[in-house]
Amino acid sequence: MSSLSLTNLNGSNPTISEVLDRLNNQASRHEPYERDEYRLAVQAPANLGIVPCQPAITSIGPTAPEDTGRFKPVYAAWVTDISDVGLGMLVDRDPSEHESLWIDLSSLVNQPLLVPIRMVYCTRLLSRTFRIGALFL
Repeated sequence: MSSLSLTNLNGSNPTISEVLDRLNNQASRHEPYERDEYRLAVQAPANLGIVPCQPAITSIGPTAPEDTGRFKPVYAAWVTDISDVGLGMLVDRDPSEHESLWIDLSSLVNQPLLVPIRMVYCTRLLSRTFRIGALFL
């Protein structure tokens, strides 16, 4: 899939709906499966991370004062599908230790796009492969 270039009319970062509209023009549409919304199939790298609100010692190491409010990548992910309300992805570690995660979807739109998410499920598929379902907050 080619990279997307997306800008709002006002020049700001795109919304999830705008990303979906653009992806819908380029990707195949999944039929709903036990869901009310449709999902678009995508194949895109992404980073899962945290945005520390204050310096702290976390399970992934200390956060420095200068990192406060900045996105800190923690996991590499592969996005497999996306909808208006959430997304599915694959990761090589179980990220369930982090309550507040953000996903960097800039690979889909060629510009910064950080979105807060809440994991709904995490299923081990193989010894180092986990399937995650997450909702956008």
